Formats: sequence, C-alpha cells, structure tokens
Amino acid sequence: MAKAVQGFFIPSQREGGVPILFDRERVESEVVKQIPYAEEFSAKEDFERYDSYDDVTLEIHAQDKDKINTGWAAVPKGVTESRLRMKLVDPVTAHDIWTKDTVRGDITIVSKLTSDGYTPAEIHLTAVRNSD
Repeated sequence: MAKAVQGFFIPSQREGGVPILFDRERVESEVVKQIPYAEEFSAKEDFERYDSYDDVTLEIHAQDKDKINTGWAAVPKGVTESRLRMKLVDPVTAHDIWTKDTVRGDITIVSKLTSDGYTPAEIHLTAVRNSD
C-alpha cells in the first residue's frame, strides 16, 4: 500500500510538490513534500527488517536434507513462538542439524511489514553451537 501511495504522488513530486486536488479534497504542497521520492524508496529496505540473535534454541519442526533453503521450519524459543520457515546459511549444512529435535545456534530473523507492523517471517540459521 505504501508503494501505491508513493506512486500516486510521483507526478506532483516531479513538478516540485504542487498541491493535488481529488474528490474535492486538497493535499497541500507541504504534505506532498513529506512523501519519500521514488529514488529514496527501496522496497527491500522498507518492507523487510533483519534482526540477529546469538545462541538461540531452535525447536525443529520440519527437515528436508535435499532442500536446504525451503524444506526447513523451526520455532526460535525466546524470540517468537511462531513456526517459521528456516534457511540454512553457509557454513551451516543439513548434516549439522539433521535428525535433531532442537539445536542451539546464531540466527537472523527476517521480519516483513504487514498491516500489524513487522512480523517474523523467516529464520536464517548462520551458525550451530555445540550442545554440550
């Protein structure tokens, strides 16, 4: 929705922020000038957030030795109680966690912007720690 709103204001921005009149309502220049311009607006940066966590216990819910980027899911305890899709990031391999119900590791949570704010959507497992 933010991208659509931004697109609506581009013609006005190209003309220096001229006021917009629609349905008998007027959007003043001051408001138009506050909308991020297209070159300043990166969908990846604005709609996804990356948060790193060290030494997190992951409760493994799905495993697929052949599909390291799509066949995994886990619950990162203490971060969220949601089951999230999980990607294994080098140097982590499927062999490192295969057949384990839980592992400890370093992760990055990818959160996506939704109508409820940023919501955790995916885990990137970047390191597995020894479970001595």
